[in-house]
Amino acid sequence: MNPPTPKTPDGGIGATSALVLLWSGSELYESPETHQYWDKLDLSEGKEIYNRCHVVWENYGEVIKNRKWKILQTSKRLLAGEHISQVIIVAAGFSPIGIEIASLFPQSRVFELDKFNMQKKSALCASVRNLFCIAADITERKQCRNKLIALGWNPSQPTLLIFEGISYYITDAQTLDIWDLISRSGSFCVFEY
Repeated sequence: MNPPTPKTPDGGIGATSALVLLWSGSELYESPETHQYWDKLDLSEGKEIYNRCHVVWENYGEVIKNRKWKILQTSKRLLAGEHISQVIIVAAGFSPIGIEIASLFPQSRVFELDKFNMQKKSALCASVRNLFCIAADITERKQCRNKLIALGWNPSQPTLLIFEGISYYITDAQTLDIWDLISRSGSFCVFEY
């Protein structure tokens, strides 16, 4: 059985999402746009669980920081190669990685997909013109494809797929379906499992 998808009824940042953001911190990011976004986030829902976890192992945040650092560095290296100009981040939530990538690679188009909070996130980072926050259920391939294409994603062009923090919530078959959606010659996937 998969754990429930974290969400809050008001569209705010839920405790588990805020916890991951508290662990990761903002120091991994370099763009002013990402730091402006970070300053707008209310992470208060995660503070109690953060403090409880900190009592058990005060260095757990390093695990998250290392994961996020590696994903970001790998993504930046792949995009610097200049043959990929579109990025899809599934189950993006309030993570700032899409904002960072869109800010550092303004020639790219970055598409973030998530079931929840995409309208709120879009409002928080409205100045980043090449970032598209899309409300979509990533397990519904046709819905995702249609929404991506409507916002300018070209399915015949190479894509970087960033797949982080969602493998715990969906099946292996759904994971493969997401990869199949974007797999083209020259496409890459940064996959955290």
